[in-house]
Amino acid sequence: MQEYLTPLSLFIILYSFPGTGGQSPCPDPEAIIPCVCSHNETLATVTVDCSEATSSEEIFSAFNDADWPILNLTSFWLERNDRVEQLPEGVFGDVTFQEIEVSRTSVESIDPEALLPSKDRLERLDINNSKLKEFPFEIIAQFSILTYLSLGANELTSLSSFQSSSLETLGVAGNQLTFFGNMSLPNLRSFLMSFSSHLNLHLRKNEIAVVNEESFRPILEVISNVTGNIDLTDNPVVCNCTMAWIVLNPAFLTKVTGSCTDGTDFQDLDPIDFQNCVDRIP
Repeated sequence: MQEYLTPLSLFIILYSFPGTGGQSPCPDPEAIIPCVCSHNETLATVTVDCSEATSSEEIFSAFNDADWPILNLTSFWLERNDRVEQLPEGVFGDVTFQEIEVSRTSVESIDPEALLPSKDRLERLDINNSKLKEFPFEIIAQFSILTYLSLGANELTSLSSFQSSSLETLGVAGNQLTFFGNMSLPNLRSFLMSFSSHLNLHLRKNEIAVVNEESFRPILEVISNVTGNIDLTDNPVVCNCTMAWIVLNPAFLTKVTGSCTDGTDFQDLDPIDFQNCVDRIP
């Protein structure tokens, strides 16, 4: 039996990627060498892979000198590359992404203006196993739908103060972090990190009401054996039985600074008052 395309199915094929009018959303392949643009019609995604670039100038040229039929793409990849050392201002031109992945590279720095064009679209930013020495945390608040930020296995020594209302996962394991600035991350669900011999974790002026054992115990188990502390000053911490696991462990209690909602300093909490919390556990 012969099959015919209905007007609706033809419309879907021609417009499987918004704004292309049926044409490829990728530019002339020769115009963006050494980068490669791939269009997956089934998933309606457009990915640009610049892993073969020998310099940031080549990436800049691919995005700024070529004629891109559409500007809102899906993903940018730079992987297993030891030649590109930076992503400079304007490197992506007017092109924006939902995902950016830089993995196993020699990238040391990323200019804020390289990322900001994607601030309203970027959902996932993963820069791992590279040589990143600093990161523009100050711009993260502008990324309204960013849920995943991973900077693992780089050369970062500090995590600057920043805030994000959308971030759910933050990964910074595998760096040499000795300082954490104040972070306001109300929707954070996963915090992946490793530790050095000196660590100060600053969580001032957040909305932390419960010092959850599941989240904080792994951190305190390490900090209790090194130089450093967790600063919870100016948080609405409720000092009920949820604090018992800290108050009843002197090694933990000395490493946490802050006060309860009634003004009582953590260090002034009496372990006897919390013993009943433990006794009630079957």
